[in-house]
Amino acid sequence: TQSTWGAVFVGHRHGDDKNLLRCSWSPDGKRVSCGSADSPTHVYIWNIASRQLEFRLPGHKGTVNEVDFHPTEPIIGSCSSDQTIFIGEL
Repeated sequence: TQSTWGAVFVGHRHGDDKNLLRCSWSPDGKRVSCGSADSPTHVYIWNIASRQLEFRLPGHKGTVNEVDFHPTEPIIGSCSSDQTIFIGEL
């Protein structure tokens, strides 16, 4: 969706726990990611150019509070209120 900010990426949900859901840009600037509090929880990754959701990654049992890209490899890490950290390849 277009906005005064340039684009709005939809899909992720904020939960009742009101935790901060930190978003992250890929090092090449082609993707943006965000955690979620949907049920079950997911990591969402969008393509900036197409504005389409590329990945919806499951696994965590609690709110995904932060997601970050590896600086040189196609790897993403996520951490959750369920006290787990996941690392995976895209």
